[in-house]
Amino acid sequence: MNIQGSVNSGRTIVSPGPTTAWLRVEGPFLPYFGRWLSRPAALTDVGFGASSSTTLKARFSERGDLTLGRFRVSALVPLGLASGPPLQSTPVRLRVVPRPANVLRLGIELATRHQPGGVALASKTGESMDLRGVRPYRKGDRVRDLSARTWARTGKPAVREYQEEYFTRVGVVLDCIAPRKRSARSEEALEAAVSLTAGVVARLGRGDALVDLLVTGGEIHALTLGRSLGFLEQALDHLAAADLEASVDRSRLLERLAPYLSRLSAVVMIVDGWDEGREGFVRAIEKRGIAVHCIGVGNASSVRAGATVKLVSVDSIVTGKGLVL
Repeated sequence: MNIQGSVNSGRTIVSPGPTTAWLRVEGPFLPYFGRWLSRPAALTDVGFGASSSTTLKARFSERGDLTLGRFRVSALVPLGLASGPPLQSTPVRLRVVPRPANVLRLGIELATRHQPGGVALASKTGESMDLRGVRPYRKGDRVRDLSARTWARTGKPAVREYQEEYFTRVGVVLDCIAPRKRSARSEEALEAAVSLTAGVVARLGRGDALVDLLVTGGEIHALTLGRSLGFLEQALDHLAAADLEASVDRSRLLERLAPYLSRLSAVVMIVDGWDEGREGFVRAIEKRGIAVHCIGVGNASSVRAGATVKLVSVDSIVTGKGLVL
């Protein structure tokens, strides 16, 4: 597993005197699973009333919410022999998110479904597209959607926004159960499953489908990701806190999912094993006319015979191998 994060000191440093000063910037100590990728050079030629900034980058091997210490900046006396009293930032809080696996393609049929009222989309693809209106241009909008008349009239770039009545909505489920005794192997499988889930969401978000919800254990996270809507960071934030579940009441989970299932076209389910509970959960969803694509993380021994599950090894995920699922 290889998770990256970056820390920006984000501080404006003003020299303490009327003359030019050299400033030393120091970052906080990192936890055992983090290391600095770079060290900041001293800030030079920072005159009175001027400002300067620097960036430090770190890499972490575990995901989750972190609270680091304080960044410090101090003035160096001539020749750099000593430094003055430091100024300190507030403690730095950040979230380390999983790195998405390299998912190249998903082998699941994504049929369109009627969505009463439609959804406003910035990209014009698919069928049954109706013009909803125009809105200000945002970075990433396609040039072909620019509205020349509105731009000429207002002097500001604008794009045509469409409403689609028929499109694909997908749910993504991460289902990993804690063994009786947790081990390094089970933790590695969990991290691979989380990375794979992130990769599936990223792959779907680059296609014509909308990722409508993300389920981690027994938690349901509503999303609207894909087709120029939402951001992958939404899903990564939720996955950053994912953990092995001691048990999941899947019958209760199905009841809570009922309001979402009626509009889904497909469900992608990532598991670390297979049992009757998971099979019953899948069959209940399929009875509603929703296609379910199951992906297992591990080896053949973790999935019993007869289960329709696409197996992916932990090593292929960790090493960044291109995955066709």
